[in-house]
Amino acid sequence: TTPELYGEIAMQIQERGGAKQHVEVMKLEADLLEVVTEGDRQIASVRFSGLLREDEGGAAQDFQEVWHVVKDANTSWMIAGIQQV
Repeated sequence: TTPELYGEIAMQIQERGGAKQHVEVMKLEADLLEVVTEGDRQIASVRFSGLLREDEGGAAQDFQEVWHVVKDANTSWMIAGIQQV
């Protein structure tokens, strides 16, 4: 992740008191929506959708998210943001 997203995720974990979160992904599909180049930086948007279960034994739920990933000339791909659809 980018340092900014890492900070947001760390804050969310801290807000729930460090309690573990269980997520079972039962079906996953990915679609590349867009790739943009800005100077030496590339930005890609990928839509993930499928079924997941957040509580053991609970009902599966549909989900859909768009992940924005970035890559500079000298770095690996990093998750910069996750957008709920």
